[in-house]
Amino acid sequence: MSFPMKTRLLSPLLGLLLASDAFAEWRTESFILKPGWNAIYSGVDASYTTIDQLLSAYPGVLEVWRWQPERVDPRLPADVTRVPTGVEWSTWKRDLPEETTFTQLSANYGYLVRLADSSNQLTIPIKGRATLPEVRWRGDALHLAGFPVLTTGTTPTFSTYLAAGGFSLGSVPVLRYNGGPIANGTNPLTTVPTVTRIVRGQAYWIRTNQFSRYYGPLKVEVSAGDGIKFGDRGDSQSLLLTNVTSASLTFTVASAASDAAPAGQPFVQGAVPVQVKVDAETSFTPLSAARSITLAAGAIARVQVAVDRTGLAGAVGTHFASLLKLTTTAGVAGQEVYVPVTAEVGSVAGLWIGEAQITQVGSVALRYERDAAGNTVYGSDGKPRIIEDLTTPGSAGTLPAVDRSYPLRVMLHVNASGQATLLSHIYQGTLAVAPPEAPVGLVRQESLLAPADLKNAVRLSVAHLPLDTALALGGGFAPGATLAGAPLVTAFDSAINPFVHLYHPDHDNLDARFASTLPAGRESFAIRRSISLKLDATAPSDSGAEWGTSTMTGTYSEFIEGPYKTPIRAQGTFSLYKVSDISAITTP
Repeated sequence: MSFPMKTRLLSPLLGLLLASDAFAEWRTESFILKPGWNAIYSGVDASYTTIDQLLSAYPGVLEVWRWQPERVDPRLPADVTRVPTGVEWSTWKRDLPEETTFTQLSANYGYLVRLADSSNQLTIPIKGRATLPEVRWRGDALHLAGFPVLTTGTTPTFSTYLAAGGFSLGSVPVLRYNGGPIANGTNPLTTVPTVTRIVRGQAYWIRTNQFSRYYGPLKVEVSAGDGIKFGDRGDSQSLLLTNVTSASLTFTVASAASDAAPAGQPFVQGAVPVQVKVDAETSFTPLSAARSITLAAGAIARVQVAVDRTGLAGAVGTHFASLLKLTTTAGVAGQEVYVPVTAEVGSVAGLWIGEAQITQVGSVALRYERDAAGNTVYGSDGKPRIIEDLTTPGSAGTLPAVDRSYPLRVMLHVNASGQATLLSHIYQGTLAVAPPEAPVGLVRQESLLAPADLKNAVRLSVAHLPLDTALALGGGFAPGATLAGAPLVTAFDSAINPFVHLYHPDHDNLDARFASTLPAGRESFAIRRSISLKLDATAPSDSGAEWGTSTMTGTYSEFIEGPYKTPIRAQGTFSLYKVSDISAITTP
């Protein structure tokens, strides 16, 4: 099977590979609020619910103001005793919908939060979707920014952390809020950047004189969007990890559990079993312990992340979620970034195409029953009684090897219940009669396709199988299962029987006078083929991460009667690739 054909079959179905935004990986961040004005910077996206609901248990929180850098006002107010105002702010006010201009808490924004003066200090946990960090710097503006540093432990100072990104704070102050009323010199309070350590979850006023996207010494990029979403078919994605500093940087990559999903969100069954491969490594290894990586100044590491789908158990659609935790440990230590990872249990339903490589072939010897004197025992039909079929020279595992393996194409369709059907041909194309939401289908008859779009249809065939084969295989398409069905029989007088030759008088199944039809076995023989496919129970060591969902491997066995005086058994290995997600074959 050529790769272009595989691509063409999949093209109408690519949308099925994308993970739904409804699935998420969760993390809880805690924010300390003192009576009065506070500044926070959220690293999680809680937009799945409203601020009213998030803060319903905290009636003392009266106002939340969001700093919107896309509307940045470059003026630094001389009088900081005024409450926030201007187009660069959106507001939420408790019980004042007419003065509320935003209703959800998003990640990577700075917020001013007012806690009632009569309240005690609070620690408010906010659960949200883990999000890659982002800081929106401009070259002429004041910023209310926060940074992805350690949740616990010693964090870097502002000078150390920002100098690694080429920032020179000089005499420009860093201001932080301490609660209480807004008052010049006390709230916000000027800090000393060389001494003050960054606190995760807090936002600070900082003025910069350069454009930058710097949020830390390690820049984290995902190959597909804002997280690693395997969905129900994806196999691997890449992280690009860049040392943006001018010195060596060491960091660790570890797996971390997702929090439980909030009420009303899809249930998280468990962690995603991930495997990683760093740069030139040739194979994936489970991320069971933290991996340490060191990058030279300006260097980039490519970390491929794969899901081990054999570790995803449950019904189709069952959701798994976890996090990759990246922590800098040397160079500029103290950065902490969480990359969300999700996967769902996929369906095996669809069209599978592959190839078996036959590597062993042998005839079948028959062992006959003998009496105590060594004489053959005959049955009531007058024939020797067979007590065992032996595959020469022994079990199937010791079949004689062929000098050169030969291929057999294999094509299966698996329905939504896991029932597999062995096929000799199939069409995929626009159906003549189909609902608008599913115009493309699989059929075994060309007449069921739309005539006007036949040029875009695809026909796939398996030449070694009898015409119009659609053999139901028992066993259920799943790792470790054996798929087998009734024998495929080619009649002795069939036009496709290899013993029948239209222009050879000795192979036309007619007597010497060409008057009477001869019975089976005189000039041609019926051919019976019993095919079984034993699926591997676990992924082979050289298989990709997509094994079990979009690829499958196993052992091919075939028992052939008719062409030779004794039955023949053939055996080899096979690989199958899922090329279509269509779970049903359209019939008239």
